[in-house]
Amino acid sequence: MDDLVQPTIVKLSAAEIDRRREAVSQAAANARLEGQFSSPESEAIFDRYVQGELEIGEVISLLKERHGLR
Repeated sequence: MDDLVQPTIVKLSAAEIDRRREAVSQAAANARLEGQFSSPESEAIFDRYVQGELEIGEVISLLKERHGLR
């Protein structure tokens, strides 16, 4: 049953959610300035980060996996 471990979802404060939302917004704005846009699948990953389901290292790993990067 060890393989059925559920991820821990951390309850974030409203201030931390706002901070993460602003960070994601700024990153997206920077990417748009460089002509890059996020797919809906990537946006879903960013939303999970904002809500506290993922930490930044997990976001990076998932995005690398999506794009076939190491």
